[in-house]
Amino acid sequence: MYVDFVDYDEIAHHAGPDRVEARDAVAGLDKIIGIIEKAAADAPRPYRFVVLSDHGQSPGAMFAQRYRKPLEGLVQELVGEQVKVQGATAHVEHWGTLSPLLSVASGISGMTRVVTSTPFRRHAGALDDAEKPSDIVVAASGNLALISFPSVSGRATRETIDATYPGLVDGLVRHPGIGLVMVRSESRGSLALGAGGMVDLAGERSDGTDPLTRFGATALEGLRRVDAMTECGDLVIVSTFDPETGEVASFEEQIGTHGGLGGRQSAAFILHPAEWTIVAPLVGAVALHQQIRRWLQPDG
Repeated sequence: MYVDFVDYDEIAHHAGPDRVEARDAVAGLDKIIGIIEKAAADAPRPYRFVVLSDHGQSPGAMFAQRYRKPLEGLVQELVGEQVKVQGATAHVEHWGTLSPLLSVASGISGMTRVVTSTPFRRHAGALDDAEKPSDIVVAASGNLALISFPSVSGRATRETIDATYPGLVDGLVRHPGIGLVMVRSESRGSLALGAGGMVDLAGERSDGTDPLTRFGATALEGLRRVDAMTECGDLVIVSTFDPETGEVASFEEQIGTHGGLGGRQSAAFILHPAEWTIVAPLVGAVALHQQIRRWLQPDG
């Protein structure tokens, strides 16, 4: 049996992970788990409990608050007004479940089709991203963002981006709100760039200050995993991170965030019966799944 409790996560996103409201949510979850545990004691079969989090949360003022513009606004500033830049999440947040409903309804005949047609939806501002071609798309999750160039076939390289949008990569790297930029180079492979230096993800060479150092020991492996994904953006952006305060700058409208690198967002926990052992460090969802599967085996 698996139960997902989302109360703390949602409250911490908007109130902050250390606010009294968030801590009250944790206390409430503790009471609920206690009730379930008491009920399990009277069940006809034995139950064992494993309590875990899939991530932590890092606090910090939003990127848009700090620098008076969202990340897509910074990109627009760097490439010029003649380039169409789309913030992939901005419009969806306004329409919520209505946008997919319109997508389905537009396939129906009669007046419904007229009302949900492309001209009507363009006037209403409800066009899907696919119907509004953009030169650059910026999609964010917490203090991680992916920047893609839809007109470029395959993964856009540093050389292609520099030739098409001169100054974009360098401008992002120099910005105080950006901690690192990951990009693939034709000559050197995938690179993590920071204001003070760079490192290639193969770990064979670095120049200047390694931008990954402040993000912790698992940052390199995390970026390698993202770099290997087919869904990886042409540019991967991680916000600034202050190791002393633990604060990041979320690209979303959140003051408690996760999904990127830096701070407590990477500090998940697992609470399990004392007699159950963990055979190796649990790094990532795959390792956690494998460990739980081992526990479920008769000799686990």
